[in-house]
Amino acid sequence: MKHKHLTLQNRHYIEISLKSGSSQTAIAKALETTQGTISKEIKRNTGLNV
Repeated sequence: MKHKHLTLQNRHYIEISLKSGSSQTAIAKALETTQGTISKEIKRNTGLNV
């Protein structure tokens, strides 16, 4: 998988997918990125220090 920056549309997709109950792994596959990228994005943008 290529390392790439997430777009605003990708971030919106992550938000919608999480609200609908999708797993981080499923989101990563859909966006063709790693689960780690998704996890970091969620931690960075939720305001939670998990």
